[in-house]
Amino acid sequence: MSAPTTRQTRSTRSTSASDGNTGASSSAAAIASAHQLSTEMEGSAIPPTTSATTDNPAMHNNVLHAVLAAFSPEERERALVRLLNPGEHSLATAPSASNLEGNAIPSTSATHVPLSATYNSPAAPATHYASAAHIAPAFQSTAATTNPTIASIHERYPAIDPVYIKEILENRFQPENIIKLSTSFSPTARRRETVTLGTIVIPTAEKDRDSQDYRGGLPSLMQPFEIYGQILCHFAPLGARLELQQALADYRDLLYTLNRTCTFESLKFFHFTFHNTRRSLGIFDPIGWRSKDTALQFNTLTRREDPTIAATRGLKRQHETPDNRRSPLSSGYERTGTPQTVCFDFNKGQCSRPRCSYKHICRHCYGAHPGLDHDRIANAEPDPNALPLGSRGVKR
Repeated sequence: MSAPTTRQTRSTRSTSASDGNTGASSSAAAIASAHQLSTEMEGSAIPPTTSATTDNPAMHNNVLHAVLAAFSPEERERALVRLLNPGEHSLATAPSASNLEGNAIPSTSATHVPLSATYNSPAAPATHYASAAHIAPAFQSTAATTNPTIASIHERYPAIDPVYIKEILENRFQPENIIKLSTSFSPTARRRETVTLGTIVIPTAEKDRDSQDYRGGLPSLMQPFEIYGQILCHFAPLGARLELQQALADYRDLLYTLNRTCTFESLKFFHFTFHNTRRSLGIFDPIGWRSKDTALQFNTLTRREDPTIAATRGLKRQHETPDNRRSPLSSGYERTGTPQTVCFDFNKGQCSRPRCSYKHICRHCYGAHPGLDHDRIANAEPDPNALPLGSRGVKR
């Protein structure tokens, strides 16, 4: 074999140099692209997702660093503790948009991130983790909607989180949280939104409720309880659905009847106690829902004050004189309970109607004087000259 000529040697060197330049330029372009992507994602609470995948570990590190840098160390630590499990590398289905309905923000599609990608930060040790596409979140929204029974009722009430429907099915739903089932419920400070970190979705749960959250009166309790009854009948055994539906209707009628004579605060306490009893004894038992439970009513309900009695008590106070003596003219009103049609303009000294249809009497004691003179006349000393003649004999 002949030795290579000078021209061949020079050509070989130029080819190797061009290959090296091409590789260097490719690496520089990849690093520049990763740096540009991480720069665009900084400053955004919810970084944008990308459907493009790459096998470059350096690029993954830059992207993940930019994603997690937008959150505080405490939030990153909670997210990693909750979602990341280094021992599990099995695949799971990521939550879809339909599974996260009711969270008030759209979900993002999860892409695959290699398990070898790591995130190094002074606030947390290096951890091997996978994206939400590989780890089933603790919220279990996907598991809830995969049940065909839950999916069918969720189509009827799409605004309700399927997790609450699953809790009703498993008899784990707290009666105080029934306001969460209201389809008109709007996000408040108590409702936490789902956090999306690029390809990582962190679903959160709404805080528990208490009795003080039902500030809208009886409708704020009955409207979500109606939805609860519909979901409960949907999960009931086929042979007991009709009877259970009738029993729940009778119980709602009982609540409406008790609300006429009892305060709403005591009615809430009675309902939550009665509902917890049904959960412990059998939530699908129609006889239990139809039970009156008079002992519980006696121990929890407080009767509402009759408005007519309260109004009469207020008028009785007006008929008392400053020295706590009742006027004799007020006794007739108290016996009959019939309101007097007195002229309020006359009591103010301002009635100028020639033919007034109201009585020109004092509204306090029903005397012939206006009401503005009542205190002066009631506190005045008796006039000796007003005594009848001949009451005291005169010596002759």
